[in-house]
Amino acid sequence: MWLLLTLLATVCFAIARVVQKSLLNGAKHDPITYAIFFQLSVALFTLPIALANGFAFPPLAQVWPFLLVTILLYCLANIFSYYSLKKIPVSDFTILTATIPIWATITAVLFLHESANPAKLLGVMLTIVGIIIAFYNGKTFVLTKAHCAALLAAVCLGCAFTNDGYLLQRFSATTYSFLFWFLPGLVLGIIYYRKLSGITVFVKDSFISLLIPSFLFAIASFATNVSYQLGGESSQIATITQSSVILTIIFSMIFLGERTNIARKLVAGIIVVIGVILVQII
Repeated sequence: MWLLLTLLATVCFAIARVVQKSLLNGAKHDPITYAIFFQLSVALFTLPIALANGFAFPPLAQVWPFLLVTILLYCLANIFSYYSLKKIPVSDFTILTATIPIWATITAVLFLHESANPAKLLGVMLTIVGIIIAFYNGKTFVLTKAHCAALLAAVCLGCAFTNDGYLLQRFSATTYSFLFWFLPGLVLGIIYYRKLSGITVFVKDSFISLLIPSFLFAIASFATNVSYQLGGESSQIATITQSSVILTIIFSMIFLGERTNIARKLVAGIIVVIGVILVQII
């Protein structure tokens, strides 16, 4: 059962990214407006699960600095992610954000004093090679500001995941899952309150499509958590879910018509996935 749930999560992540790209393609569709809606709607989907499992906070004095870090990093990650996803092919975005575990490992080594080993270093090197294959055209790197934004989003999320590891020792998984969706969405909504009216533009164009990525991310997160509870090993789950990179590239070709350098991107995606798996599980 855990294997089926992990496969479900992998497919959900890939489909969600492709739908998000299609939503952001319109000239009227603002990426920050979408980020606010996405964060808050996923929080809404996860709230019943959090309440059913008992919504509880640890003493605030123990966690408030780390909650502020959570809000800051996820707000920045959202701004960078959806600006980038609007501007570049989702296949490019996916390859760059697949480096998230690399940044999480680097921050864990620096701040949590986790050990680095040759396999992890090899994984980092393979990831760099994969990115070079994807974006080097023989003369120069084809990296725009939007590509750099995707990489910055990956850095923010990698740091955020390290911070999550600390907070998950003090929160229940379901309570914290709600908070890391809700709090950044709330703060973004307050800062960019003038953009909230733009949600009606998304709703008028396609309300159902707007909800699909949020629902899929909520399902994928829940499925992954249950997979661990049912006995799936973290190494197995991490390996399977990384294949969402390859699925996203394939789905982008089929449903969005992203065929430019698709063979090179697939090869690059496979190399990046192998590198990330080495970093995560060894």
